Amino acid sequence: MQVKNKGVLTKSKLKQNQQCSKLLYFQTNHPELKESSSKDQTVFKVGREVEQLVRDKFKDYRLVDAFKNSDKVTQTENFIKDGAKAIAEASFFAREVHIQIDMLEHIEGDVYDAHEVKSSSKEKDEYLEDIAIQFWTVYHSNKIKIRNYYLWHINKNGTKENIFQKVDVTEKIMQMNGVYEDLRTSAIETYNATTIPDVKIGRQCANPYNCPFRSQCWKHIDENPMHVLNLPYNKQKWDLFNSGVELVSDEKIKPELFPNPKIIEAIKNKTLWIDKQKVLETIESWPKPLHFLDYESVIHYLPLFEGTRPYQNVVVQFSYHKMDSLDQNPLTALHESFLHEDYSSPLKPLADKMIATLGEVGAIVTYNKTFEISRTKEVAEALGGEYKEKLLKICDRFVDIMDVIKDHVYHPEFVGSYSLKQVSPTLLGVENGGYTDSLIKSGSEITQYYFEFLNTKDDLRKQTIKQALLKYCGYDTLNMILLMQWLIQKCKETEAAA
Repeated sequence: MQVKNKGVLTKSKLKQNQQCSKLLYFQTNHPELKESSSKDQTVFKVGREVEQLVRDKFKDYRLVDAFKNSDKVTQTENFIKDGAKAIAEASFFAREVHIQIDMLEHIEGDVYDAHEVKSSSKEKDEYLEDIAIQFWTVYHSNKIKIRNYYLWHINKNGTKENIFQKVDVTEKIMQMNGVYEDLRTSAIETYNATTIPDVKIGRQCANPYNCPFRSQCWKHIDENPMHVLNLPYNKQKWDLFNSGVELVSDEKIKPELFPNPKIIEAIKNKTLWIDKQKVLETIESWPKPLHFLDYESVIHYLPLFEGTRPYQNVVVQFSYHKMDSLDQNPLTALHESFLHEDYSSPLKPLADKMIATLGEVGAIVTYNKTFEISRTKEVAEALGGEYKEKLLKICDRFVDIMDVIKDHVYHPEFVGSYSLKQVSPTLLGVENGGYTDSLIKSGSEITQYYFEFLNTKDDLRKQTIKQALLKYCGYDTLNMILLMQWLIQKCKETEAAA
């Protein structure tokens, strides 16, 4: 691979090298290989929005908006000479490192306070490292003096008017000169490398952030159901991999040492495993009628709905199918849906619709019931009174198809995942269990599309998104029915063959 022009080190590149030197190498020499998901783009967008909220608190701030790093530094120096009260994206360069400060606030003379803005709801170690890199780079630039350094993050119990928690981290970062030096020294070594660093894959691939070059190291793993990292046992699979075992066919793999030996046998034999007796016993024990329920929620850094808090999972829609018997044709099942369509509180309308729809009899079938139960209890606590009593009774009726599959079913093409988006197309086929004709492809896109639905002035776009939201959520409950019936049929076919 040809090594490209590197420019200068930045704070993000120092942190990339700390996570994995391969990450910095690819970012430096082959940025064209970088992959970015819609979820990543949403995170970036939120970060920019939160930064702007803080900027708006500083009157008459000047924005460093030059394109080149060297021009950013010059622009910052000019703002300082002009006596700017506050400078957004203030840029400094020293000892081969270029940094930008979210907000620099002038105190007096050459003394400033610095502010770093994060969109998360708590202080994290990696944020202190970010700030330490900034502080010590400014220190070595000898341009200004920083009196205090503040970390702004979302106050999880805040309101729209009190959304931030501002923390003085000056004393902590003053003790982190050694951290800065280590980050800088190791990053320069990688930065000057002419060959790809030899780094074995590990938990650093997703910690503290997902690596945007993951496919460069993981492609051969993701495509191989026989690889130990595609086992559904987290700790054991990493222990095995780190000991030199890569394939489930390795003689060191002893099925009896795993929580469910049948899963290991299914992977080795490349076959589907079903505990037919347990599957049938479990599903047939569910009280009828069966109410298939799926929630979709949104998460936002602002408490956009009355009675909610920042970063709360707020349910804004659900899909419901009712089955009177296990073998009923899904196309004849009663289907209802709920979608909250404005910024008023969705809690009471949601509770009213749920109570009326679910009645008092029959199992409520979900996929990962922990999510639905948690959200229902939150609504119950928020509303209290009779709502709380009725909603908590509803919680007692939840059953879970995912639990049935985790305990009694495995297919090698699950590749360690029990998510509905993995299990459904594997067992039902992409044409039946996939979401290929849906505008929305995953739950991580719901927040993005939902707020576009609320905010757009384009009536056609609004209706398009509304139908996409309803279709996506409806697919989830329909897939649960199809999965249940597929499992029953498969078990009975096996019984007949026996």
